[in-house]
Amino acid sequence: MHHDRTPTAHRLQPTSPHWFPKDLHNWSPATLNDPSAGLDFTTPWQGGSSLRINGSLSADNFIRLYQTDLPAGTGRQIRVACRSSVQPNGFALQIGVRYEGSQFTYSTVTTPFSSWGTTTVDLPATGRPIVEIALAVRLTGAGPRPVDLNVGLLAVLDAGQSGPPAAPTAFTVVRSDIQGNSAEVLLRWTAPTRPPYRYRLSSRSQDGTTLTYLGTTNGTGYYLPSVRRTTSGTRPDARTTLLVQAIGHDLTASKPVETTLNWPA
Repeated sequence: MHHDRTPTAHRLQPTSPHWFPKDLHNWSPATLNDPSAGLDFTTPWQGGSSLRINGSLSADNFIRLYQTDLPAGTGRQIRVACRSSVQPNGFALQIGVRYEGSQFTYSTVTTPFSSWGTTTVDLPATGRPIVEIALAVRLTGAGPRPVDLNVGLLAVLDAGQSGPPAAPTAFTVVRSDIQGNSAEVLLRWTAPTRPPYRYRLSSRSQDGTTLTYLGTTNGTGYYLPSVRRTTSGTRPDARTTLLVQAIGHDLTASKPVETTLNWPA
């Protein structure tokens, strides 16, 4: 996928307030060979960024991520997406949740080698709010161990918020103004019964080889100031397929819904 204009990482994936005011890590305890932690834009989750933890692990380490005040609920889950750039041997990544008046409880996260994997943990109905979320990187064998992890999705979800949302309907080009090989386009669609977290728009060339990210919105309409006409082989495309997907609270996507922008001969 490529972009027809340079987006900011924050627009693609907003960064929530965290415990990283300056150096982007807050480790405890500190050892001489601790891995470092920071935002990584070269291995993004869903086109934005991820949290990279890399270095030599010689002792168990903890990252305090978020101080929260999430009210008590039933059927709640926490979902984490992670990948490892080294074989995940001799260490484990865990997600920690602390309820008001209690200590952290940790669950191990799947860390596939060279691909993203998602772990979903069912949270107990304690009747108390969640006040803190953290990560732990623990040795499971003799240290030190090389660690190179990327954490993408981290979401606390209520019942019914997991899994791909229903797709939008009635996706159409309301108006277009074509000037040469560029078009100004206004799009509109109808939300599914349960509104998703947001919508993602893209375009596809006539031969299907080029998918271009166009934007993200919370609404049910979108203005595109410049859709570029693509070329299949040596001939300009006669049409461009426009796509919209509903994005769920866990960042899973619905099936794309399509409409067509026709170019003049």
